[in-house]
This record gives sequence, structure tokens and C-alpha cells, in this order.
Amino acid sequence: MKEPEHIETRIKQIVAAQISTSPDEIHDWDTIDHSLGLAGDDVDEIFKSIADEFNVDFSELDNLWQEYFLPEVSPSGSHMIVVLLASVPGFIVAMLTRVIRNNLPHSAFVSIWITVSVASTFAWGWVSRVREKKSPPVRPQISIADLVAAARTGKLDLHRSNS
Repeated sequence: MKEPEHIETRIKQIVAAQISTSPDEIHDWDTIDHSLGLAGDDVDEIFKSIADEFNVDFSELDNLWQEYFLPEVSPSGSHMIVVLLASVPGFIVAMLTRVIRNNLPHSAFVSIWITVSVASTFAWGWVSRVREKKSPPVRPQISIADLVAAARTGKLDLHRSNS
């Protein structure tokens, strides 16, 4: 049987590897969905790794998966709208630059437009993520501590996760 410290360390290593960070950045109170922002296949891979390595039964979660985790996000119409809206400030800045500098080459205009548009898109994404982290989660959450307990007992206790 594995030592308790080893179990906690190993769980954090598995999660950290999935999000490309250091295990030292993962805390017991972090939740898979809300704190760490994992969804879809990323969560599935973490659970499979833990199940294989520690012989944990996650079958109770199978029927409740959609209750705990959102599907992995893929580009959709709403994302395209955000990108289009983010291009507006880029266009405005590029146009103002062109008005101020009469002889602004077309390539410089396009470069300014693209640069400011990309920066606007990233800024929107960052602000959205910060807002989401500040708001309480509306779905039940599974924490790192819950995964460690599951590795020790061989079964994820969903009732413990939500108390």
C-alpha cells in the first residue's frame, strides 16, 4: 500500500501534468472544474490515470458527469462573435493612426489592426476568466482533497465532495 504523503503528491503530479504546471501550484482545496478550469477530455484523462494507478472506482460519477463538468469548449458562433467584436478596437486604433499619419503604409495599418485585435481578444478572455473565478460555482465540485481521499479508499465519495 502506498504511503499517504505519496498518494497526495502523486495526485498533484497527475493534475499538474495535465495543466502544465508545477505540483507545488496545486492545493488540496483546488477544484477540478472551478479553480483549475479543467473540462472534457482533460478531466477524463486525470480520472483514468488515478483509476489505473490507485484502482479507484469512479463508476458513481459516470451517470452524473454532466452535473459536475462542462464539455470541453470548442470554437463556436459565440466565440466568433467575440473575435469579431474584439477586432473593432483594433480597426479604430488603426484608422486613427492612419488619420494622424497620412502616409501610413497599408502593411502597418493591417499590423496595427491585427495586433490590437489580438490583444483585445486576450484581454476579454482574461477578464472573463477572472470574473468566473470570483463567482461561486453553480455545479457541484470535486477537489484535489476528494481525489486524494478516493485514491486512499478506492472510491470517490460524491456526498463528501458536495458538503
